[in-house]
Amino acid sequence: MTTASEVWMRRLLRLTTALAALLTIGCSDDTFTTSTARLDMLAYTPGQGYGWVDDDQRTIDLGDVPVHATKWAIWKLENPSPIPLLVREVTFKNGVGRRWGPARAVVLEQAPDPSRPLNDNARADGKGGAEPPFAVPAYAGVAQGQPTYLLGVEYSPIELGAHSVTAVIHTDAENAGLDGTIDALIRANAVYTGEPDIEVEYAGFRGPNPSTDCTTDGICTIPANQGVDFGNIGLGGSSSIRLLLRNQSECTPYEGTDPCSLCKLTVAADPTRQNIGFGFKPGTNDAEVFKFAGSTAVPFEIRQRNVACGESGEQRIALEFNAPTHEEEYSAIVVLESTDPNEPLIEIPIRGAARNAPVAIAKFRERDPTNPSAPFTDPSGIEPLEWVYFDGRDSWDPVNPNDPGRIAGYQWEILEYPPGANPDDFDLQGIYSSVFAFWLPLAGHYEARLRVWNVDGIESGDTPAARKEFDVIPGDAIHVQLVWDNPTNDQDLHLTYLTQDDRVCNKPWDCYYGNRKPLWFSSPAGEGPNPSLDIDDTQGLGPENINIDDPETGVYRVYVHYFGDFSGGADTPTRNTVRIYLNGRQEAEYRRTLDNEKDIWAVADITWLPNGTGYATPYPPDAQGQIGATDVMTSCTSPGYTFP
Repeated sequence: MTTASEVWMRRLLRLTTALAALLTIGCSDDTFTTSTARLDMLAYTPGQGYGWVDDDQRTIDLGDVPVHATKWAIWKLENPSPIPLLVREVTFKNGVGRRWGPARAVVLEQAPDPSRPLNDNARADGKGGAEPPFAVPAYAGVAQGQPTYLLGVEYSPIELGAHSVTAVIHTDAENAGLDGTIDALIRANAVYTGEPDIEVEYAGFRGPNPSTDCTTDGICTIPANQGVDFGNIGLGGSSSIRLLLRNQSECTPYEGTDPCSLCKLTVAADPTRQNIGFGFKPGTNDAEVFKFAGSTAVPFEIRQRNVACGESGEQRIALEFNAPTHEEEYSAIVVLESTDPNEPLIEIPIRGAARNAPVAIAKFRERDPTNPSAPFTDPSGIEPLEWVYFDGRDSWDPVNPNDPGRIAGYQWEILEYPPGANPDDFDLQGIYSSVFAFWLPLAGHYEARLRVWNVDGIESGDTPAARKEFDVIPGDAIHVQLVWDNPTNDQDLHLTYLTQDDRVCNKPWDCYYGNRKPLWFSSPAGEGPNPSLDIDDTQGLGPENINIDDPETGVYRVYVHYFGDFSGGADTPTRNTVRIYLNGRQEAEYRRTLDNEKDIWAVADITWLPNGTGYATPYPPDAQGQIGATDVMTSCTSPGYTFP
């Protein structure tokens, strides 16, 4: 606490400095320049969507803010004096609601984009984003050519209601109070638009299941037979299994709120529960044979999947088991606490055994020069709608590593695959054989695992060598993918060449189930700039993919049509997901629920440039928080339907 005498001494020192400055810059008969540092705070409004502001009272009302999202109260800082000032710290008082803070300073070297909220991405530009202390230079905010100095306070509510807090700015500015502080008030109203939804994935398991694994107060215990099982690891060996912590929420954008922060999941110690956050339950890993690779410090955030924000929607954490040199079984419990309101505490059982066990080796099947017609996989070019081939014949048993006959059994499984993929489409071949293959219906990330048994019935452990993970990347310049969440109805993907004609179901300028390989240009059907639809999936879930190898310059529009519902009852609202890949890279991902049969969704435009690159733009929304627009198309016949 700064005493009154210290405040007056500080002001006397500033006055002495000011007088010295006056002697330097001088004065004239009719002008006099003051030299006292002053901190003025004006609400920074471009792109922020505040409820209201009062600069005289230094008050910002944020308006409605979704729980589990983030919105910033931001002030532009001005110092209309020739002396720099210091903001030492920002504290908070009279707080109602959680969570307020921290405060951060941002320096924008150029005029900010009014259409873009000041969010975490803006802070990460290397020009600021630091917590106090920081300096505000002379004439900041009032002289031409000066950067813009901003002070923001974060608000991330976790409960509904009217909230407020007073930010206390500790500064040496002349207009600070006797205690060297300036107060600023922030108000907000937290509203519900969605919530984070946690999922844990490892070794083919996804859960927990709220109906069977969780109590009414949100304590979730994964059954022992579904826990993390390293299996039998060789004496003195080690293994690693990756845990995926996923935020499954799909909260829609909300005006004035950072779209990248919606429904974010925070993993943090909860003092009302076990106060661990993420770690081993005390007393369960005393031998320290299990450990995490890398930092697991809490808190950390997992934001919902958003391609435009660069958010994957998941956090990957490696869990290791280091087997001792003697045979023994070990177990432990991992505790996970988060802001998921329905599953705030998850306990995951862990098991591993040190044993002289066989070792499974999973590889891509290589080309056999003695049998050129045999299938194989080149890992540098794995594309969707192809087979991928594996080989487990290098697996061995430490009893006699040179005797392949010691391996008596094999079992393959798919542990990870892209969201929206239907495992029934994999068409697994050779599950219990030394060689294995499956079909790749979607682009994205996959992981397969092999387990083997020796002639003594001992099973191999789960080691990195037993797994093979890979990315399936489209080879086409434009690849549009549609999946949906209903197993019985029919959703159809359409791609029109907007440069020529935008009508849906109009041949030849719409690529769809009735015109799967249209001739838009002189190249052969399905080649070069001509598109092709690979599958017309009428039985539910998808996928449907449209590809163009070498697009012509122009604009292409993506539509989805709810063609039919074969459930026998009322129309089933269906969640559609469209992913757009350009030159092998996922450019965009859009979701929307179509409620009724014959609904049509205008999703996005793909603009292809003369330099062989492109970008995706969502169709203008017809409602707050939605992607694109919808209408009703009762039939799909030529000369086509014009979207309004």
